Amino acid sequence: MEITLIQTLNAFFEECFLLSSDNDNESSAKGSSNAQKTSHLLSSLYNALVYFDNMGSSGMNLVSLLLPIIHGSIRPYIKIIDKWIASGELYDTTEEFFIARDKTVKIRDTTFWAAAFNIRSDGNKGKLVAPEKHVPIFLQNVANQLLLMGKSIELIHGIIHAGMLSNSRKSLFLKASESESLYELFSKTIKKELIAPNQESNVAQSDNNTVSIWNLTQKSGLLKVVESNHLLELNFREALNIHIPQGFVKSATVKSTFSWEISDDSKLMHEPFEKIFHRCLVSHITSKYKVTCGNLLNILREDCKLFSHLENMRKLYFMEAGDAMHSFYCNIFERIQKGKDWKNVSYLDTVLNEAVQVVPTKQSFSVLTVKINHNEKASLAIETLNCLELYYEVTWPLDIVIDSFAVDYYNKIFRFLLQIKWALWQLEDLSFNDLVRYNSNNSDDDSDEESSNYPDSWDLPEKSRLTHQMHILRFKLIHFVNALHQYMMTKVLYSGGLEFQDRLENATDLDEIIDFHRCYIKNLYDRCLLPEKMRIIRETIAKILNIAIMFCRQWDKGIANINQKNFTSFEEDFSKCLQFLITIMSSIIKRGNYTYLESLAFTLISVQSNTGNIAS
Repeated sequence: MEITLIQTLNAFFEECFLLSSDNDNESSAKGSSNAQKTSHLLSSLYNALVYFDNMGSSGMNLVSLLLPIIHGSIRPYIKIIDKWIASGELYDTTEEFFIARDKTVKIRDTTFWAAAFNIRSDGNKGKLVAPEKHVPIFLQNVANQLLLMGKSIELIHGIIHAGMLSNSRKSLFLKASESESLYELFSKTIKKELIAPNQESNVAQSDNNTVSIWNLTQKSGLLKVVESNHLLELNFREALNIHIPQGFVKSATVKSTFSWEISDDSKLMHEPFEKIFHRCLVSHITSKYKVTCGNLLNILREDCKLFSHLENMRKLYFMEAGDAMHSFYCNIFERIQKGKDWKNVSYLDTVLNEAVQVVPTKQSFSVLTVKINHNEKASLAIETLNCLELYYEVTWPLDIVIDSFAVDYYNKIFRFLLQIKWALWQLEDLSFNDLVRYNSNNSDDDSDEESSNYPDSWDLPEKSRLTHQMHILRFKLIHFVNALHQYMMTKVLYSGGLEFQDRLENATDLDEIIDFHRCYIKNLYDRCLLPEKMRIIRETIAKILNIAIMFCRQWDKGIANINQKNFTSFEEDFSKCLQFLITIMSSIIKRGNYTYLESLAFTLISVQSNTGNIAS
């Protein structure tokens, strides 16, 4: 008997030694944070289970030993997640969880989504510890999902507290949050996975036996003995696997008994432990992530009208609402042309808001205002409009997506489009009668003195020839500006908008919405040639647009005040800029850089070819 006991204990001690040897001193090293220690402990248990499971049948005893340990050890960790999901607040007073909440960032702050939560990467004495060290190994693939799920749930609770949800949607969300907790799902699934099909009846029979024993003890005088001894009460509870409130055994409730022993028919004998554990925990995390993030997106789409506001901004800044924005900018162009003050903010606000009233939208436009940056100085006539900014008011929580970074890019693209439209409007507004009309009050110092003294000088052969040349140059400029305008409005803005809309519809969480929106704005910014690396191309286009504006101003003075020298200067500058633009873009494309410029380059080559035909 003694030898048998020693052998049994030796086997048990060997198991304990193998278990303890798997855990190194890292978790207890000085300077390690609680999150690191917790992560290391859970990772060590998981790795030990994987190791002994890979040993096959010889390691099943140790697997049976470790399964209840990891099941119990992971409970407080998952309970943190459960409470976070249920209440919308992260409770981690001991700082054992791998996600930290910055209490200084309030939920209504514009930096909430980016800065309120982060995966711990703190160290001791200035030594940075990688984030992976704080995340248990079995959660590393879903760490970002847990982070997004937690942020989403807190934002949803914030929206509810702000009274922004309809009662029906609020009740649906609260009902969904009352579903089974993550730990309950984990426990239920892992036990189901470990039970062999022929063991289910045995478990049920074991439960019945426990109930029978409990009923028998109630009828006997055994309960009085158990109640009188606390230690005996605890052992009695453990033996029968029942819950007995301290000092009151009679109110005990029987728990379902479960054996962690691995039978030959268990799924663990036929599948790797990692795969089973993934189904038991990771799959439930992924499922809750999809539900929670999906709920947030539905709230932002349906209740906060996020997608409708994004559509409104495209109609406004990218002028997709053609008629309305045409009415707005034509007022500005006419005032500039007539030399009137166009920078009156009150007037511009009125014109803009009246213009957008006729735009059919799913969501009415937010507060629209116009701002003038008086510090912006124009070096060219075409840059006169660079001081203009549009402000579209976006309230919380939409400012998480439509932030100041995005609005700044929207305005830069808007101003670039406005320059193109101004040049095109000026060229199309030119009248043949204005060119041939003699106006002595508009005589130019640089004009030919002889022609300015003759009211009928435009009838002279040289003036007739110059008039014809002016017509040809006008058509060349119109062809260039119109080609550039069509390229930007269709191939850049319209096609980019369709792609963005499609990606929005397929987004699974708010992180993707923010990322898609930023990529969309950044791509448009690049394709509109606004980055610093595109400066030389952008400045060349600006020079051509400026030539168009100055040409129109000269046209309005009449042919009597235009000499051959003025015209030759316009024509040569335009031809040189166009040739330089095509050359440098072709060179960039041949190097394999910025392939998206190919379409624009081919458009400009076609412009050069067609303008040559016009001249001939």
